Amino acid sequence: MTPLLEAPPAAPGQDLHRRYLVAERKIRLLSSLRETVALGAEADITPAQWRAIEAPLAAAEHRLLSLLHRAGERELGRLHDLPARRRFNAFLGDVEVAVSRALTFFDTFVDILSQRHLPEAGVLLRGCDELAFDSLNKPHPALSTLARPLVFLDRGFGASTLREGVALSGRTRNPLQTIQIPYTKLREKHNLTSVVHEAGHSAMARLELNSALPAVVAGALARAGGRPTLQNLFGLWTREIGPDFWVFCNCGAAAASGVREIVGLAPARVLAVSHTDPHPPPYLRVLLHFEWCRQQWGRGAWDDWERDWLSLYPVDAAPARDQAVLVPARRLL
Repeated sequence: MTPLLEAPPAAPGQDLHRRYLVAERKIRLLSSLRETVALGAEADITPAQWRAIEAPLAAAEHRLLSLLHRAGERELGRLHDLPARRRFNAFLGDVEVAVSRALTFFDTFVDILSQRHLPEAGVLLRGCDELAFDSLNKPHPALSTLARPLVFLDRGFGASTLREGVALSGRTRNPLQTIQIPYTKLREKHNLTSVVHEAGHSAMARLELNSALPAVVAGALARAGGRPTLQNLFGLWTREIGPDFWVFCNCGAAAASGVREIVGLAPARVLAVSHTDPHPPPYLRVLLHFEWCRQQWGRGAWDDWERDWLSLYPVDAAPARDQAVLVPARRLL
C-alpha cells in the first residue's frame, strides 16, 4: 500500500506572516468607502460631506499601516526566533482590535450611505440634508465651519442626532452631524421640522447657548416672580427649548403647527412632568410655540390651535403634583 503523503512542516512564523498580510488588506479597506457604497450621481452626497467622512478614515489607515509596516520591517525577518514570534503575535492581536474599531466607523457609514440607493427615500434624504444645512447656514463665524449634516433612517418614535465631534463607537469622533429619523417622517413631510430641531442642537452647541440659556431664562423667570423650582426646571428644559426656538426662527408658524402633531400623545404623557428629562412637558412645549407666534405676529391661527390644544388636554387631568408645576409654568411662558 502506498503511504499517504504528508504535508511538509510549515516554516516557523508562516501563519503570522499570513496574518500580517490579512491585517494589511483590512486596513486598506478604510479608503474604499466610496467604492463600497457606489453611490451614483443621483444618490451621491456632496463633496464636502465626503471630505468630512473620508478624512478620519484616511488618517486611521495611514496610522495603522505605518504601525504595521514598521513592525513588519522589525520582526518579519526574525520569525525563526520564538521571542520574535511571541512579540509579533501580541502586536498583531493589538492591531486586530485597532482595525476593528476603525472599521466600526467605516461600517457605520456604509449602513447610513447605502440607504441613498433607495429609489424614493434616497432622494428625500438628500432633501433632508438640505433642510438641516439651510437652517445652519447663517452668517456667523461659529456656524461657518459646520459640515453639512447627513440624515438617515432608523427605528424609533422620533428624530435624534449625534452632533459633529461627539465620540462614536470605535473611539472616533463624528466627522459631521448625523440626524436619524423614522421612515414615517418622510411620509409626513409637514413634520420635517424635526430635522431642523435636530440641526438646532448643533447650533446651540456651536453658539455656546447650552451654557448661556439656563442662566438667562432663570433670570427672566426670577424677575417675573417664578419660584426657584420653576427656574431650575426651565433651566433643564432649555436643552430642548433652544432647538425648538431654532426651528421657530427658521420655520415660523410651521414649527407651532408641526409640534402639536409630533407630541400629540395620550394625556398622561402630555401632562407628565419630569425633573430629569431635558424635554419640557409636551403640554408646555406646544403652548410655548403658540406664545412665540403671538409675540411675533399678534393674533392668528395659533390662537385657534391653542384653544383646541387646551380642550384636548385639560390641566386638571394631571396629578396634583404635576399641576403644581404646569399651572404656574404656563403663566410664565
